[in-house]
Parts: sequence; structure tokens; C-alpha cells
Amino acid sequence: MTDLADPTSFDRFAAEYDRFVSLLPGQNSAWVTGLGVKGERAIDVGCGSGHAAERLADDFGQVLGVDLSEPMIAIARERRSRPNLEYRVADLFEVDDEGFDLVYSHTMLHRVRGFPAEIRRVGLRDAWFELRFWHSKPWLEHLLSDRYLSRAQFREIYGTVFPGAEYDDLGFALAMRWKDERGG
Repeated sequence: MTDLADPTSFDRFAAEYDRFVSLLPGQNSAWVTGLGVKGERAIDVGCGSGHAAERLADDFGQVLGVDLSEPMIAIARERRSRPNLEYRVADLFEVDDEGFDLVYSHTMLHRVRGFPAEIRRVGLRDAWFELRFWHSKPWLEHLLSDRYLSRAQFREIYGTVFPGAEYDDLGFALAMRWKDERGG
């Protein structure tokens, strides 16, 4: 479902990236600020060095900027701090879901493929829950510790216990159908 970025990928060129974005004033926030949306709480997901988060602080009582890159957040705190603006080195999935009037992300959520389709399928609240669940520490630890059978191994092992079983490929797993023909 997802394809997450390497948390250190921007660390290597944080200062250069900040300078690059500085040469394009408003490019990453003009659209959203042009909508005239105002409110109490906003979050900038993947805020980088804080350009858009700083701009959002003009229109929202509280703004939270989150990014995986520590050097980017350091630049944001140093160059773009405001009393109503908090920057946090954090994974999107660690952010408390207290609700936001605006969730903003520029060139970041494309790294989480499938999320827009899930929003359409189950709604924002449940899609957000799914996204956080799939990337939660307990689930990831489970995936790392679990040992899955290949399709061939599955057929071989289950076929010895359930002779004549039929299998359906569900994409993510095999399903087995079996009817005990031994009678009795």
C-alpha cells in the first residue's frame, strides 16, 4: 500500500534544499493560502524547512510542522519560528489525531501510494487509521517476525493434510477450499 521515503534522504542536502525553496517564494503554499482557509489548527506534513508552515501560521491559531529530517526541522526552527508554530521531528504516523482544520502537504503524500484511493473507499478517518496501523511499530514488528509460506510451500504442506484441496489466489494470499470426501 505504501512506499515510504528514507528518513535521511533530505538530511544530506537540507541547507541546499532550503535555499532552493527560498528562491521560489510562495510556490509551495500559494495555492492553499489562496483558498482563504482559516481555522484553529493546521498541520504541514513533510514540512521540510518550514516555508509553508510559516505561511500557514498567518491563518491558523496553531500550526504543527512535521518532518522526518532532523536537519530540516533544525533549519525551520532557526529561520521560521513563530509563537503559534511548532516543529517536530516525527513520523506522520506518530502524530496524535486530535483533529486539524487543515491537513497540508506539498510534494510528500505521493510517497504514500494508495492513500487517496483508501480515502475514497472508506473515508478520511478510517483511511487515516489504516495508514497509521499499517505503519505502527507493533504491526511492522509482527511482519518482521512472521514467516510466510511461498505459494508452492502452502500448496505442498496443506495438500498433504487436505488431499484434493483447491486453491484460490487472492493476490495477497492463497485461500484453500476442501471437502472431506472420506465420509463418516
